[in-house]
Amino acid sequence: MDAPSVDDPSTRRSSSPGKSRERMVGGELDAVTSRERARYLDDAGLMHRNPVEPLTNYFVGRLRRESGGGNTSVGFLGTAVVRDGSDSTLASMLPLRCLRRGSISTGSGGPIWSWPLPTSAHRRS
Repeated sequence: MDAPSVDDPSTRRSSSPGKSRERMVGGELDAVTSRERARYLDDAGLMHRNPVEPLTNYFVGRLRRESGGGNTSVGFLGTAVVRDGSDSTLASMLPLRCLRRGSISTGSGGPIWSWPLPTSAHRRS
């Protein structure tokens, strides 16, 4: 499967949806945003630029297996945010990594069960 992608100076994205013959359905979305700085004037009228967002990678992926003619399914979902921690001020305010996982099972009447799986978020000490 070829994934469409966009490449511009501030963001790179790619996605790859698809379905296999084995009734597996999956897809992912991955985006990278560049470091952002804000400009401001101090009391003396001098222009400054401070970082407000580090280089960041955002990811979400899903995989689902269908059965019973598509009437039931079991699936898993994972998300991640990973930030560059080289700026100590931003690293002290924002999690450097945040991971989230979950699963769901569906039947003809809707979701049967779903629950979050163990997750994590990490900050620089």
